[in-house]
Amino acid sequence: MNKIILKSVSAAIMTLSIAPFAHALSGDTKLACEAILCLSSGTRPSECTPSLRKFFSIWDKKPWKIPQKRLNFLNLCPVVGAGAAASGIAVLESVGGNDANEIQNLLNSSQKAMPELLNAIAHGAGYCDAAHLNKHNTERRTHTRWKYVNHDFGCTTEEITYYVISDKKPNYCQVYEDHAFTHEIETKYIGTPETGGKWAEAKDYARALQEYNDNKKPASYYLPEDDSRCRSDRGRSGSSLWNSWNNDRGSR
Repeated sequence: MNKIILKSVSAAIMTLSIAPFAHALSGDTKLACEAILCLSSGTRPSECTPSLRKFFSIWDKKPWKIPQKRLNFLNLCPVVGAGAAASGIAVLESVGGNDANEIQNLLNSSQKAMPELLNAIAHGAGYCDAAHLNKHNTERRTHTRWKYVNHDFGCTTEEITYYVISDKKPNYCQVYEDHAFTHEIETKYIGTPETGGKWAEAKDYARALQEYNDNKKPASYYLPEDDSRCRSDRGRSGSSLWNSWNNDRGSR
């Protein structure tokens, strides 16, 4: 079965498993079920606002504790995958899925996949969108340039530290995006780290790519250039320059 269809059907089965609870419950239990539905899709209508506000308000002064607290919240939803079995088969058949083994395997895996989904959401939601990756998923680089010290010492080199946006996602983001029950939450990397590359939401990829091509520059473009007074001295260390200038002065 086509991978895209299979992923869409898996997401449909998950929705059929949770949606009845979201409508029947109230309070944090209801919000937990709604949060699972909303955070499993890149399409988030206004009805998602209360549950998303609740999910993202969960915080701890120790950042590594936040995912577990969010997972505890999501676990308030009494998710039952078996109740969606009959509806799941109907969905599969409606999109052309007639392989009995594939249908059965998909339904059997839903119970195992649900805890994995909640864990993926708890660790990935809010940390894997393009805006967050572009701000926090960076790599350190160094740029060496010549700078002028003074007449006696001449020039020396200095290293300038700068950061580029990494083109590698954290593992938890890949797990979140690749899960069978998530849909349209992917991000794509445009360009390369050394040419100002960045992440974009899949739905915005074409526009972001055009913007990147129109403004592409080396990542070091805005860094200080070599001092013009040092251009003839490239390739020589500060100490050798200092010795040569002192020798010249001493022979005068």
